[in-house]
This record gives sequence, structure tokens and C-alpha cells, in this order.
Amino acid sequence: MALLRFLRDRQESINICEHTRLQWKVFKQLVRPRCIPLGSVLGDSGRELLEDHVLIGFSYYGPYLISYKPSGPFNDREFSLHWWLVDLGQPLKLVKSCNLFEGFSFGTIDTDLRITELKLCVCQKDEENVFVFGYEDKDDSEAKDFYISILSPPPSNPTELNRDQASPSVHLKYQALPPYPLFDPTLSLQLQDTILVNTGCTIVAIEKSRSPPLPSLSPSSALSAGGVGCTIVHQSFLLPRGDNASATNVYSSLTSLSQVVLPVEVYYKERALVEVSLPSSSSTDPEMRVNVSQYCFDIEPWLVSTLEDILLKTVHVNLSSLNDYEMIICRVCPEDKIVCLLVKVNAASFSEGTPLYQGYSIKLMCEWNLLKNEARLITHSHPLPISLTQLNKPLDGRSFEIDKSDLLFYSPVHGITNSSVLSTGESLLRLDHDFLPLCLVYSEPD
Repeated sequence: MALLRFLRDRQESINICEHTRLQWKVFKQLVRPRCIPLGSVLGDSGRELLEDHVLIGFSYYGPYLISYKPSGPFNDREFSLHWWLVDLGQPLKLVKSCNLFEGFSFGTIDTDLRITELKLCVCQKDEENVFVFGYEDKDDSEAKDFYISILSPPPSNPTELNRDQASPSVHLKYQALPPYPLFDPTLSLQLQDTILVNTGCTIVAIEKSRSPPLPSLSPSSALSAGGVGCTIVHQSFLLPRGDNASATNVYSSLTSLSQVVLPVEVYYKERALVEVSLPSSSSTDPEMRVNVSQYCFDIEPWLVSTLEDILLKTVHVNLSSLNDYEMIICRVCPEDKIVCLLVKVNAASFSEGTPLYQGYSIKLMCEWNLLKNEARLITHSHPLPISLTQLNKPLDGRSFEIDKSDLLFYSPVHGITNSSVLSTGESLLRLDHDFLPLCLVYSEPD
């Protein structure tokens, strides 16, 4: 009987193991990527992909393949982004195209300018916006021009493609000097319908919406100031009501005074939209209006008032000038719309002859509240006379470090741009989908 029980148990274990192996084999077959030759899915409209377009990858929302097309005298002056519907068994179908950085010129014909470091990002919590970032590399100047485009992708559900796919796009431009601030999508795309931009001396939050920013806003209050260095600028653009709509710009008193922090261009069906005064746009259909709000924090006025108080209380010295400082975004709280900044001011900004260690720097962490439109100091390191310390340490002995857990406080951001694609301008030989068992292999059509 013992032998029979042993044989029975062994057979059951063998059956279980074989069943497990069979399940694993089936699972491996299910998740194995399906490789599709690109040439086999190219229709009449898709064959230009092999000639003029550069394939970037699959979109995060919806079954779309994304490509960009350079155009212009040097094939690097202008870019357009394209979405292609991927339907297995059907040829690729172009469903949407958008021009990038529209309304801004990239130099003259006799200059060799390039748009480099092109990044395309989408936040997993935001299906309505795609953010494209790039900058113009100038060899003869330290300054660089940075460009941002906020586009609306096709709907994630392909059955909704029958609707009009035209939607307004927002384009911005700013200039920065070295050290060039890092554009980090994991921090810059924290806020809903908003992108954070660090110009080196100003933090700007650009918000795109269809509803009016302030219902009772008047022309005189279109530019509102809060705390030291904090400003809010509201602009309203009117969508044309037909193909014959006028494209003449009607500027409000805000724009006529050149008080817009960053130049903004809003386009709809390749036409610049009309900027109107906010009271007249309040009675307009919200679907026919695009509002762009810029929340600006100019760091220099705030630093001057803050550092003067710190320096006088600690070492009794004055601030000479803010000619050497750096600023980074270290944390964003989407719920409260709070941005935490780390600012480092080097000793070159202090007055000459001060008893400070020349390699010393003051580090400050501040909190910028977009809802209250004000900034406040959280903590800082103290400058010390050289007679008290030779080790460049704060007075209380604490090291000024950011908790690494703070740097992980962000929503997942999906960047589909491949660096090798942008640096070489050539499509990859293999494009894998991020979460679907689908692979597109580059091949010539039959």
C-alpha cells in the first residue's frame, strides 16, 4: 500500500509539473511580440514615411505610430508631428498632423541653426496634451533659444476619429544663459494642463484652458502681482468661427504694454488666433476660446530682499549683486499647486572684502504657492566669517541636503523620444510597443 501511495503521489506531481510547464509555454507564446514589417502596412498615404519622415515610436494613448518630418532650407528649420493609425491588417492611415514651434523663426538663411535635443513627453494622467520641447543651438553665442509646443493628440479611442480633429496648439519661446536649466519632464509636467519652465532667473507655469481664468477679470487686473517677484498674466485667444474669420490681432492693454513674460503663439488650423480683451471674451462660447495663463516667479527681487536680511543678521555684510546663482526645481505638489525651489548663491554675489570663505555659497529652499501667488523661505544655510570656520559648514552644523525621497514625488511621465533617433535623424530598425506585444520592423515595401 505504501508503494501504491508513493507511485500515485509521484504521478500527480508529474502531472502538476507538466501542467505548469504547459501553462508557461502558452504564456510565453501569448506575450511574444508580433513583428510586423513596416513595408507590409504602408498604403498610398504611408509610403512617405520611408522617404521624408523619421519614426519616433508608438503613442502611449491609442494605437498610433508617431513620426516627425523636418522641413525648410536645411531640413532642420521646421518640424511637424504626425500620428498614424495602426490597425492590424490595414495600411497605416494618417489621422493628424501638427506643426511644432509655429510662429517663431529659426534665424536667417545664411546661418546654420539646428533644433537639437527634441523631447516629446506625455503625462500618464493627462490624455489631452502632448508636450514637445527643443532648443536652438547657436555656436556663436552662449545664449540658447528654447521652444515649447503644447499639442492635442488624437483620441485614445479610434472610433472617435470621425469627429473634427482640429484643435488649438500653444507655442512658446524663451532664452536662457549657462548654466542652462535642466528640463525635467518628471517635475515640469506635474500640474494638470500646465508646464513648468525654468529660464534660469524666472520660474514660469504656463496653463492652457478653455474656461476663463477669472470670471470678473478686468483689463486693469489682467496683470496681477502677489508676493515679491510673483506675477500672474492672463491671455485669452478667440477661435475663428469659420473659414472667413478675420486673423487680425486685437491686443488688450496687457499685450500693448509688452508685459507678457514669455511670447505666446496660439494656432488653429495653421492660422494665428486673435487675442482679445478678457471682458469681451467672457461672453463668448467657452468652446471658441483658449486661455493661456502664466504664473511667473522672478527670483532676483525675492533673493535680494531675502539675502539682505540673512546677511545682515549673520555676518553683517551687504549684497553686492546677484551675478552668480543657480536655481532648480526639486519638488512639485500638484494638489496644492506648490513648487519647491533650491537656489544656490555663490560668494561672487557678496560685497568685496567680506570675511567669507571664497568658495562658500548660500543655499536656500523656497516654496512658491501658485494659488496664493507668493513665495516664502523654507530653510537656508548660513554664511560664516572665515575666522569661525574653515570647512564651509553651516553655523548649526547641519548639512544642507535635499531628502532623496523628495525627488521621487512625481507622477509617471512617459517620454517616447529615442535619443538615437533625434541625434542621427534616422528611424530605428525596430520599434517595440511599451506595454503591448507589438513590434514594428523597418523594411522596404514589396
